[in-house]
Amino acid sequence: MYESFYKLKADPFLMSPDHRFAFSHGDYAQARSYLEYGLIRGEGIVVVTGVPGTGKSTVVDDLLTRRRGEKLKIARLASTPIRVDELLRMVAFALGAEPAATDRASVLISIHRYLKEQYAREHSVLLIVDEAQNLTAEGLEELRQLTNLQDRNRLRFQLFLLGQPGLRDLIRGPGMEQVRQRIIAYCHLEPLSLEATRDYIGHRLTVAGWQGDPVITGGALRLIHQFSNGIPRRLNQICSLLLLHGFAEEKHRLEADDVTEVIKQLSSEMQGDSSDPESFAGQAESVEILADSEEESVEDLAIILPVEPEPDHEPVEGPEEEPELEPEQEPDQAADEGQGDPRLRDARRFASRYRSDFVME
Repeated sequence: MYESFYKLKADPFLMSPDHRFAFSHGDYAQARSYLEYGLIRGEGIVVVTGVPGTGKSTVVDDLLTRRRGEKLKIARLASTPIRVDELLRMVAFALGAEPAATDRASVLISIHRYLKEQYAREHSVLLIVDEAQNLTAEGLEELRQLTNLQDRNRLRFQLFLLGQPGLRDLIRGPGMEQVRQRIIAYCHLEPLSLEATRDYIGHRLTVAGWQGDPVITGGALRLIHQFSNGIPRRLNQICSLLLLHGFAEEKHRLEADDVTEVIKQLSSEMQGDSSDPESFAGQAESVEILADSEEESVEDLAIILPVEPEPDHEPVEGPEEEPELEPEQEPDQAADEGQGDPRLRDARRFASRYRSDFVME
């Protein structure tokens, strides 16, 4: 709706993850390097944590798109608090394995057979577990044991665990030593700073074809950051409504007062979330005070200037076509073995640092 008014080629602030608009800030770039490092090694576990909305799914989708063209079988599942035998059946279903029966032994045999078949075809297998903080300690240990299959039979099996900060606590818990030994990299996605928030908004607008209309003032940016807590999903929510507000009011300059109206609208619609200290509800009363007190200190953020899109993020138009994740091209042998691959340099530089995050206190 507001795209045509502001002459944008696509909606820059969709709520669903879209790797085409990925903003490669510090934590995001590090997480992508860790995940890529894991894929190149083809073994072990990579863990990415962050509060909801910080971009865990986006960084994985971004990486998989960049590595499109490799022989990689991908399975993805969302974890819920279920029994271990149910978890194994979910894994088998996600992989496409076909167990002869539903007992644990039959399911494990089917998974093992599937991995051997993919290895014979020179395919690596990646299992992505979303919301992994919902795993039980027994479930996490069961997934860890799946990585043992590759040791004895040289099967390339990779496990990505994506979850909220509770996943880190689970991994650091008692009896998880063998799981920690299997982790080859860990990264936590922090909310964006004020400056990164400005850059994030400017990047997404630019990718959508923004030419400087609308202008967003420093006071508006300050409030957007304050009430989103720097969480990308909430930034998208506020900015989408802000552009809609600008369209309805026919404004080409969006200021703190405009953000105030949007925040009040969100607060009114989310009164049921007032018990959540990070929600919008109940915050509207302080909007004008914050706008008046903070705007003068952010003169350098007064206007977002257009910037060139990153090479991998040209201006986009409309919805993205479904990518083919499993093409049958021959993989590059150097990348497959991780020898001489320049993408490993940054990842290797960080890879040894994660261990301190899981040291028992």
